[in-house]
Amino acid sequence: MFDFEEDFITRLVQQDEAAFSAFYEMTIDVFYRYLMGRYYLSEWDTQDLLSDFYVKCWRGLSKYNPEYKFETYIWTILKNHAKDFFKKKKSVQLKDEHLDSTSLITQGEDEMLEELQKNYDYDIIHKTMQSIDEQSYEVIYMRYIDEMSYEEMSEFLGLSQDAVRQRLSRALKKIKGHVEDVDLH
Repeated sequence: MFDFEEDFITRLVQQDEAAFSAFYEMTIDVFYRYLMGRYYLSEWDTQDLLSDFYVKCWRGLSKYNPEYKFETYIWTILKNHAKDFFKKKKSVQLKDEHLDSTSLITQGEDEMLEELQKNYDYDIIHKTMQSIDEQSYEVIYMRYIDEMSYEEMSEFLGLSQDAVRQRLSRALKKIKGHVEDVDLH
C-alpha cells in the first residue's frame, strides 16, 4: 500500500515537519477512503477524526519501535483512534453497500463463498459479518471489499501469504458457521 523508505521513517520519528507534511500528502486520501468506505460518517466527522488522528500520529511517532513494520504501526494508530471515536459516538454502523453479494464474490474464489452466495440471503450474511471478531472481519474486508491480493494482505498484516490464506479460510468458516446457525433458527 504505502512504500516508506527507512530514511523517510527516520525523519518522521525525529518529527521533521517537511517529512510529516509529505506523509500527510501520501496518506490522507487512503485513510479518508478507508473511513468513508467502511463507516456511516458525515464529511465533518471524517475530517475531525482524521485531524485528530494526524495530531495523535505526530505525537506518537517518537514511540515507534523499528522492530515492527511502520505501515502496520500507522494503521494501528488509525484503527485504535477510530475505535475510540466510535465508542464516543456508539452508533456507527457498517455501510450495507459494501457487503452486497456481488462485491463479496470474485471469479475463481473459494467454493465456500459460492455456497454462501447461493444458499443464504444478504440479510443473514450482513448480520453475520457484524458478529464476527475484528481479525476475521479485517481479512474478509481486505480481500473482498478492498480487493487486495494475498501478497498485499501479507505485506499489510506482516504475515506470510500462507498465514493470510489460513486466516481468511478460518474467517470464511466462521461466517458459514454463523450463517448456518442463524438459518436453523
